Amino acid sequence: PHDEGEIKKLAIQHNVEQNIFIHGKLDDVDMIKLLQSCDIFILLSENQDSGDVEGFGIAILEANFLGLPAIGALGCGIEDAIEDGNNGKLINPFDQDELLSAINEITYLYSQYSKRAMKKVQNSTWKQVADKYLEFLNNTN
Repeated sequence: PHDEGEIKKLAIQHNVEQNIFIHGKLDDVDMIKLLQSCDIFILLSENQDSGDVEGFGIAILEANFLGLPAIGALGCGIEDAIEDGNNGKLINPFDQDELLSAINEITYLYSQYSKRAMKKVQNSTWKQVADKYLEFLNNTN
């Protein structure tokens, strides 16, 4: 919400304001409806000067659950949620060519990416994450 004015101004400058929708906070039902109307989930987070950072990318797994492949930014924690070339693509968030290439690849291979996205979520339950931590801790002794 703190960037809404700047986003709207940029959209007007680039004549794309009719394609920009800022939904704000959504309840779970509306969020699912919105995600189901999408083809690709894009989260190009960046580390902020304030220290704010995308720590894991749980929103990506929520999108993957619905079969949406994801495109995410390198270097911000999203690497834990996206396996590049599997359930999505990891890119430099400031490189427009990389974004376009990722969109084209996912679009061309959409069925495979969508199936792998749903499979990724099946292998990312909290129990499985906890088991991996316990295995790691047991092997360090």
